[in-house]
Order: sequence, then C-alpha cells, then structure tokens
Amino acid sequence: MRNHRLAAALALLLLAGLAPGPAPAADPGQLSDARRGEGQIVRGRETEKLDEATVELRPSGQAEIVVRSFRGPYRLVGSWRPGSGKQVMLDITEAFGERGASAAGWIALAGNGVERIEIDGRNGSGGKLAISFTATGPGRPPEPQWSGLDSTRDGAGDWEYDRARATIDRITVRMRSDGTGEIRFRGDRDLRLAGRWSDLRPDSVRFAVTEGPDGPATGTGTVRFQRDRVERVDVDGTGRYGSFRLAFRAGERPQPPTGGGHAGFTEEYGYDQPGADLRDLRTEDLRACQEACAGDFRCRAYTFNTRERRCYLKGEERPTVRRSDCVTGVKRGGGGGLSQRDGYNLEGGDYSSVYLQTLEECQTACRKDRRCLAYTYNTRDRMCYLKDRVGTYGARRDTVSGEKSGY
Repeated sequence: MRNHRLAAALALLLLAGLAPGPAPAADPGQLSDARRGEGQIVRGRETEKLDEATVELRPSGQAEIVVRSFRGPYRLVGSWRPGSGKQVMLDITEAFGERGASAAGWIALAGNGVERIEIDGRNGSGGKLAISFTATGPGRPPEPQWSGLDSTRDGAGDWEYDRARATIDRITVRMRSDGTGEIRFRGDRDLRLAGRWSDLRPDSVRFAVTEGPDGPATGTGTVRFQRDRVERVDVDGTGRYGSFRLAFRAGERPQPPTGGGHAGFTEEYGYDQPGADLRDLRTEDLRACQEACAGDFRCRAYTFNTRERRCYLKGEERPTVRRSDCVTGVKRGGGGGLSQRDGYNLEGGDYSSVYLQTLEECQTACRKDRRCLAYTYNTRDRMCYLKDRVGTYGARRDTVSGEKSGY
C-alpha cells in the first residue's frame, strides 16, 4: 500500500514539473578534433565542396572551426554552449579573417569526436555564410602545442599596395603560441602586417590579416618555414587604400650580373633549373648566355651561374629550385603569340579575373587586350587572370601561364 502511495505522489510531482527531468547534456570541456568528410561551404555567391574539418572547443567558451576545400582552409571563430543530448550550439562572430559575422549553428558529437556541423548566417561583409559537413573518416589526435616562430631572413620579394610597388630584401616573422602573429619588412618605409595564425602544418601556418600598414585590414596567406626559420611568405588582402600583396622568399639575393638581359627571355634571380642540359659554356655575362640560347634552335631555357660565369643551355623547361648564385629563364613566345608554361603560376600583376571554360579562351582574351602582357589560367576552377606585368614564375600543377612576345 505504501509503495502505491509513493508511486502516485511521484506521478503528481512529474505532472507538476517538480521532479527532476533528464540530466543536462554533458559539458564537452575541451575538444580538439580533426575529421575527413564530405560537405560544402557557401561564401556569398560561391559554393565549394569540403573534405576536412577541425574543431577546437575551449573551456573558456571560445570555439574555432577550420574547414578545408581544394582552394584552402577557411576559419570561423565564435563561442559555444552545451545543447541537448550530444549537441553543441554555436554563435559565429568572425569568418575568413573578418569580424562582424552573424551566424549560428550546431555540432553533433559522436563518442569523443565530431560527427556533423551545420552553420547558417552572414559573414562580416553581409554575404551568405553556410556550412554543412558530415564526418566520414576517423579523427586525428590533437596537434602538439606549437612554441611559435621568431625569424629574420634576408631574401627577395615584392610588396604591392594599391598601385605602388616596392622590392624588399629582409623580413621578420613572429608567430606566437597564443595564436597572434606579425610580419615586418621594409619597402618604401617600415611596414607591418598583424593578425592570427591557424591550420598548423609540419612546414606552414595559415595567416589571417587583421591590421595593415594603415590601420584595419583583411587578408589571408601562408607562412612557410623549416624548423625555426621562415622560408616563404605569401599574403593577399585589402587595406584602407586598396588591395595589397606580399610575396617573399628567403635566401641570399644575388647581385645582378653585368650586361643587360635579352628581351626574348625571362629572368629569375636566385634560381636554377636542374637537368635537361644540351651543353654548357663559359660566358662573361647574362646577355651572352641568353644569346647563346637564342642562337640554338634546340634551346628552350638556360641557367647562368654568376659566380663561375658558366652558361647551361637546356632542351626543355624544368622545375626551378632555389640557388643564390644563379639566374635562370626560358624563351618567351614568338611571332606575336603567347608562351605557355604548363604547371606554373605567374605571380602578381593581376588587373582582371574572369571565369572561362578553356585555356584557349583565356589566351585569346589576353591577345585581344592591349593592356594584357601575361596570363595565368587555373585548370581546376577555370579562372583566367590577365596581368599587366610579367612577374615571377612559381611551380603549381593546376595552373598554366604565359606572356606576350617582346615583353
């Protein structure tokens, strides 16, 4: 009889909402998980497929999510709070290096890892922001704490801001363990980019710019390093007075050899093209080496060693490698046409970009535009970049580049 009365009393309490209900969702505490998977990200009018996501949930309530497509990583920052069951609720306030985002979403957890991510809202520029991701692969262990990078290197690089351009020969990079970073260099004056790093890899970090030379700025790029020494920096963004670009490679910058260059050849200082040698000969200057290549119908490229005064004629273009005592290059296109270098990106000089279905359409667009001196075509996303100057070639397998004859 007493048991029946106890059961009836408990039922009345449940109906009145006074008895305890289901236990609240467990606090995930600190979560660090990286997963392969499938999904998509919508950025304004662009949609890209995702294949990886990394989630950091900190005890302070801060959340950081980095998703990756074939174009690169995208970082979102905000806060998290426990949801129902194994859900974590998200409020996103920063996206792609821009503050002012307004997006909400959730993360579904399975075991000790991420199972699904759903986010919807607006980025800092007011454009559409949406992420849908489902994990399909096993998680990876959290990356070890990085002690950071503090390195000053000599080398060669260019700084472009609005319509001004400057050559730089020294850079200082500091990436701190708290996630902040800065890049200092000298162009026409002492310059500084500040921001945050993420997406730690064995030889690189992603850098998101929040402050430029003249105040608040936005931009993204990559800092590459070996052990505790910076090797390369590439950053693009927008500041108060227009777009900017920094491209720097560490290493001794060779002195230009005596004798002006030949107009029919490109010149890349501090690089060599190993292999494919037809013959080698001694020449007193760079121009003589280039003229030797011009006089040999088999010669497509050259390397001139400025220290040994040795000229190497090559039967084909080869991938370049860093070597401080060399200058290398290839023959430019002839007959008023365009040269074509498969697997190379031509850095800098962009004044127009357009989606075109084929490489031939991109080349035709450059031929018809008097301003166009060179082009780069991305075979993966089918973007054509027209350029008003010929910069430095760099190896990149999903691009084709070239230039007009005589420039």
